[in-house]
Amino acid sequence: MTSALCGETATDSVIQITLEENKQGASAPFCEDRHMSQTASADQPSPGERHDDVDNGIASTPTPPYTAVIFTSRRNADDEGAAYGSMAVEMDRLARLQPGYLGIEGARSRDLLGITVSYWADAEAARAWKQVAEHLGAQQLGRERWYSDYRVRIATVEREYGP
Repeated sequence: MTSALCGETATDSVIQITLEENKQGASAPFCEDRHMSQTASADQPSPGERHDDVDNGIASTPTPPYTAVIFTSRRNADDEGAAYGSMAVEMDRLARLQPGYLGIEGARSRDLLGITVSYWADAEAARAWKQVAEHLGAQQLGRERWYSDYRVRIATVEREYGP
């Protein structure tokens, strides 16, 4: 699966945790270490009506419900930044090609703590992304080289609102 939310401020969005937290030994998703907000292309199918938000760091998502994969990680200080960045770009490119991909938001603090949220049409679409061969390889590298700790949480977004 992929990943999670950006920013320090709380929102009024409501989520319900629907699957278990990822523990030691489970696959880690890959996440980019810079602020990102990307949405699926207009020609990609998605359930519900898409919001008309501009790309301001917040992903445009359809009317709920949809699935959010929240990836919280702490990067290693010596994590091979160039290799990590290249892999992040490639995973972003591949994720956009997956059926059910809706968008992604993320942020990383100076102390290497990061949170990335990826949005998917449903849990099945998120689960399918976790099994893509290239993504499995990135997950393995993340566990071995790039992350000192991480958690993956899967949620169903039930309600969303904002300006």
